[in-house]
Amino acid sequence: MSETLKGFIADFKDKINSAVGENKPDTDKLTADAEKGDAEAQLQLGKAYYSGSGIKKDHEKAFMWLKRSAENGNAEAQLLQGFVDFESDDKAEAEKRFRASADQGNITAQYALGALCEEDFENHKSDVAEALKWYRKAADQGFAEAQCALGLHYYCGSGVGKDYGEVFKWFKKAADQGNDRGEYLVGNS
Repeated sequence: MSETLKGFIADFKDKINSAVGENKPDTDKLTADAEKGDAEAQLQLGKAYYSGSGIKKDHEKAFMWLKRSAENGNAEAQLLQGFVDFESDDKAEAEKRFRASADQGNITAQYALGALCEEDFENHKSDVAEALKWYRKAADQGFAEAQCALGLHYYCGSGVGKDYGEVFKWFKKAADQGNDRGEYLVGNS
């Protein structure tokens, strides 16, 4: 599952770069607001430093601002900080960040937490039931990758009974959103 999450993180980074690149932020105002403790400004400033949009690219400053925003309770920053922790091989900290964001309803974090729950690391044993709980929360809200993950669990009978009706249902929901993986899986199920 690590490889799936790594690929997902790479795709997510590309989306951040393109989204920030399209909207050049007022970095002077963001900096002033971020320094006052505004979690949303801290998030946006971190993204700007990460992508180099409207400001010189600086990953060290990007991560500093993302961490401050995450510590101030911003769900998206918690998710992004979780990605940073995951890529730094600090999966225990990534799990904490993903959980904090997922508990606030962030469906991307719910999916990421589900994927991480399936792994063994440090003092953590794989927990398929917990993974399924988070996948279902994200899938029920229309998150295509979580829908694919649920479909695969039903296909393999991992944590749930094999149920080809559920397999097709979840793969089709993902495919109907134009998800490449869902389209492939529905075509091969």
